[in-house]
Amino acid sequence: LVAGLYQQTAALLSKHGDYLLWTRGETHTLLRWMNIFPRQVLSDYPDLILLEAWSHLVSVNLEAVETCLREIVRRDDLRFAADVAALRSFILRLNGDLSGTIELSYLALARLPNKHNPLYYLTAMNLINTYILNCELKQAISTTSNLLEDIRGWNIPPALNLLIGPHLVESSLLVLQGRPREAKKLLE
Repeated sequence: LVAGLYQQTAALLSKHGDYLLWTRGETHTLLRWMNIFPRQVLSDYPDLILLEAWSHLVSVNLEAVETCLREIVRRDDLRFAADVAALRSFILRLNGDLSGTIELSYLALARLPNKHNPLYYLTAMNLINTYILNCELKQAISTTSNLLEDIRGWNIPPALNLLIGPHLVESSLLVLQGRPREAKKLLE
């Protein structure tokens, strides 16, 4: 980036950006780099705009997430529909629109490419949290049980394991079932 090799750097980041965000947790580094790129270069790499949007979401900069989403939606490219739905579901939950969150979460989960995808798990956890906020505990328990089954056997990236690792999902399920002592013991 310092040398001005924007296209080459964008191509590399397009290939390895998910690793930096979801495995290494390099949110601030990614955002700093995105600010260096000319917007014209980023427009050639919509996956980098998505990566920027997810990085802004992790940093809870919802206005910046929306700016990125507007750039992506202008493309009218169905390849990004699942990501857009997932990102918007988080924004809706953070803004208190629980029914909209549930609707978009299901849309995103149905369109995400495979269940061993970090975005699938983050979106499922967003859905679970929304059910809890909406006092729909049966739905939260059911969704958590399904997610726990999906997680078993998947090598979750370390940065995500802190957020959605099987131990956390299982402890959440125990709490939802009214078994907080067992949950605490599991986390010790």
